[in-house]
Order: sequence, then C-alpha cells, then structure tokens
Amino acid sequence: MITECHRLGKKVIVHAKGAEAMLFGARAGADVIYHASWADEEALDAARENGCVICPSLTIIYNNNTFTQTTDASFNRTDHGASEWAAAHVSARRARELGIPLMAGSDSGFAINPCGEWHARELDLMVKHVGLTTAEVLRAATALNATFFDDAGRMGALEVGRHADILVVDGDPLADVAVLLDKSAIKEVYLEGEPVRLAVRPAQLAGETDNTYRFWQDMYDQRRVAELAAESRWRAI
Repeated sequence: MITECHRLGKKVIVHAKGAEAMLFGARAGADVIYHASWADEEALDAARENGCVICPSLTIIYNNNTFTQTTDASFNRTDHGASEWAAAHVSARRARELGIPLMAGSDSGFAINPCGEWHARELDLMVKHVGLTTAEVLRAATALNATFFDDAGRMGALEVGRHADILVVDGDPLADVAVLLDKSAIKEVYLEGEPVRLAVRPAQLAGETDNTYRFWQDMYDQRRVAELAAESRWRAI
C-alpha cells in the first residue's frame, strides 16, 4: 500500500505505538511514524535507515496520564496512563539522539485533548522531556511540519517567495515556548499575508465526546482543567 501511495505522489503516515508495528512501517518506507511510544533500537534503526520522520504526539499521551480520572471509562485501559507516558518520551529522546527528525503534532480531537486547547503543549513537552531547544521545536512545528503539506516550498518559514503565514505573540517563545498555550498572548494571525479572525468557538462537549466513543466523562479543555485544579483534585498544571 505504501508503494502504491508513493506511486500516486502521496505521503504515508502509519500509526504505530509498538516496536513491531513501527519496524514494519519503517521497512515499508512510511514517511511518518506516529507515536512510536514503545520503540526499540531495531525499529529506530529501521526508521533512520529508511528516512522516516517520527511524530511522537506526546500531548495526548501526557493528557491521558495527567487528566484521566477513575470515573472515566478509559481509566483501566492498559495503553493509556503512566506506562505509555513513561515509554513515549524516552523513545522520542532516543530517536532524537539517533538523528531522526521529529515533527510536532498533538493528536487533537478527543475529550481528553480537544481541538483548539492543547496544541502548543506538544512543543513544551518536547523541550522539557525530549531535550529539544525552543528554537529546534519551533522549527519542527513550522519548517519541518510544512514539508508534509506543501511540496512547493511556500510554507514553514518567513522568506522571500513564500506565503506570509505569521503568528504575532505577546511574549518570547524562544525564552518559554509555553507562552503559546496562553490564548490571550496570541495577538494576530496572518495567512498568506491576510489577517485571520481570531474568534474561535469553545470546544463542544457533545461533539468531542461523541467522536471519542465516550471514553471520558468530562471535557478537559483549559477552562475545565483550571476548575479541577482549583478544587485541588489535581496539582496546578
């Protein structure tokens, strides 16, 4: 299937958490391996030898481990929680040590990780737990990510001849990339040089949980997480 997709000019992403799935995906020539949570040396070597990129997608794993409560239906699923988080960021760090490029993607669209809430957490986690510098992780989220959406080289950097896609932030992401999690700090967004309206609807409880098979009983957007933290159910996050 990967060969046929490449023949048609398409890139291929494989969702592989275990080492065996990652190994087979890499040997088949997948362009991106998503998660790679339990990668071993054989799988990582295959990814490096075949020019694969890894997208650790740490945010969904971190949020699973941090937010899920005993009342949530997914609480006892073995592929969630502390065991995967403990393995995932170690695998990502090892991939970086081997020189495998790392993309930045948060795997959003779940009640535990709703769209529009935690995307920038991926960058912060990659700095704190994988060892990337803020400059490296910002390049991963822009220049590297853009190569998978734009073969013409018009995205991902502020250069002559490219689209003027610009994010204006009240703060310095190079000093603390977590500033991007503060919605109030996002002052302007330009797409191809044109301003974009920043009015965004809040996460919709019914839609998100319907899409996640009701794995969770709550919507863990930033507002709800702040409420729960204030009630001392969790430490401040």
